[in-house]
Amino acid sequence: MTLILILAVVVLSVVALVWLRRCSGSAKVRITTTDGRSFGTQGGSNLFLELRKAGIDLPSTCGGQGSCAQCRCRVLRGGGRITEQERPYFSQEEIKARWRLACRLTVQRSLLVEIQDSANGHGKRRA
Repeated sequence: MTLILILAVVVLSVVALVWLRRCSGSAKVRITTTDGRSFGTQGGSNLFLELRKAGIDLPSTCGGQGSCAQCRCRVLRGGGRITEQERPYFSQEEIKARWRLACRLTVQRSLLVEIQDSANGHGKRRA
């Protein structure tokens, strides 16, 4: 009887976690760029695609599929931890400075993003 009770608690806990993740993934969040643009989107969406929908085109030869590593941006607030898929593309200094690949970032909460001019390196912002 105790085993059945424990299994029931575990199953209910897993169901509750799945439900919470689905609910939080659909919450409305805000993406703001350091040049003053701001727009809302659904949580759980892809940053690269959301930026593109908003008319902000990051460089990409793979179309956001995660293979070219050109869609670099700095996520100054709300980006969470860098993914293992992103790490090989950045130095430790860049990781500390919060550089990310937009195509690998799932938007979970509101973000503050700095978009760079890829033709001029990391130091110059796009107008």
